[in-house]
Amino acid sequence: LILLASRWPDLVDELLARSVRRSRFLAVLRSVCAIRRLDIRLLVLLRLLAGRWGRVSPSGVHVGVRLTHEALARVVGAQRPSVSATLSRLRSDGLVATDGRELVLPLELRPFREAFLFGLLFIVLLV
Repeated sequence: LILLASRWPDLVDELLARSVRRSRFLAVLRSVCAIRRLDIRLLVLLRLLAGRWGRVSPSGVHVGVRLTHEALARVVGAQRPSVSATLSRLRSDGLVATDGRELVLPLELRPFREAFLFGLLFIVLLV
């Protein structure tokens, strides 16, 4: 292994950097589950996913990952019916929209701004 590392140090550096990035991202995802309010948990998760895989358009940030309500529920540590109801409420509040099968987040979060920022601060302090 040391012989391989000495032959391709750039490859080893890249593999280690990717491993560290993945580890940090998984730590952040785990921290999301510690947020009490499900609506804030979902918004923080969707913003994290949008930050990593999203694309910005005039209509908002399109989350580049298609997830079922069941998958979202598993990630945030909730039940699927609760996630479905919360997403519906977030849609009616204008905090989440859909474009086909993609979730779209507004460019700004006015109504939940304080709670959302508290959720992000909570995660930053944990990581």
